[in-house]
Amino acid sequence: MIFSILSRPYPLVESPLWRFVFWLGAALFVDLFLIVFQPFGTDTFEHAYKYLFLSGYGGIVLFVFGGLDALVLPFFDESRWIVGKQILWLLLEVILTITLCFFYLVWFTQIPIDWSGYISFVFNSSAIALFPIVALVLAHYVQQLQKYKSLATTITKEIERESTESASPSVLKILGENKKDVLEFYPSELYYIKAANNYTEFYLYKEDKLQKTLLRNSLTKVEQQIDLVKEVVRCHRSYLVNLDKVKKVSGNAQGYTLHLQDIVEVVPVARSKGKQVIERLKPLIP
Repeated sequence: MIFSILSRPYPLVESPLWRFVFWLGAALFVDLFLIVFQPFGTDTFEHAYKYLFLSGYGGIVLFVFGGLDALVLPFFDESRWIVGKQILWLLLEVILTITLCFFYLVWFTQIPIDWSGYISFVFNSSAIALFPIVALVLAHYVQQLQKYKSLATTITKEIERESTESASPSVLKILGENKKDVLEFYPSELYYIKAANNYTEFYLYKEDKLQKTLLRNSLTKVEQQIDLVKEVVRCHRSYLVNLDKVKKVSGNAQGYTLHLQDIVEVVPVARSKGKQVIERLKPLIP
């Protein structure tokens, strides 16, 4: 059971700035805790810059957790990020924090380095930290899973497809970057559009199958041209989707996924756009 959970999707940082602010608060808490309560024998430590020294530990926490989360995590692929990777990432951050704190103490107090003591200190501290790390990650995973899965199930149960008249134009004409290439299709044929470097991939349902057509243009410029079709919305930085084709919404800890009629391909929904997409789906529910 535990091994299956470790392989399940886990959300990466949506906003590096928000995560940095969170760790800034954690660093200030560490500083306040050390200065007020002075644990681990620091109450007997005497130095003219004692409080400045103690506040340095909070700086290390901010540097490791806040800095790495803000600068490194955005380069990871969220579609491959799982619970087990999140636990390992936090454990590595803890080990790095412990290491820097150890050498910070050695540098400030000018005591000789005891390598056996260092190894023992890192091992014991990491072993102690492992349990709360696992508990926090699993708790956050369950909270996120329930949040997205519950509403996705509710929306799916309510979605019933009925033919309705649309004010959308009968035929859409999307221009390429050079203004010469033109792609024409009916709005009812469009399922979704996906960014592909300097091109966009149009997924159109024709002749009883889903067909992919390439057009050289950015997704943003295509979105501007297709703005008249109210059912087509930006659900992800790399996707536009026709909400009229949605038959089911599923959710996991990373957010929502849209399942479309007649095809097996699915469309992801960015967490920052989850609320907007769900609100746009509701008017389509009879």
